[in-house]
Amino acid sequence: MRSASFIAMKAIHLCHHSYEQAYSVHMLDFGIACAFNYMTAEIVGRK
Repeated sequence: MRSASFIAMKAIHLCHHSYEQAYSVHMLDFGIACAFNYMTAEIVGRK
């Protein structure tokens, strides 16, 4: 099983464009939500 930190870093990498395009709180929240959704999908096995 992959470590949570590895999944988190992978998710953040995939969602990093959110941070690069805009540094506003809204985009930061979007990036966090994107990473969270990705981690959830990884944990449940990508339904």
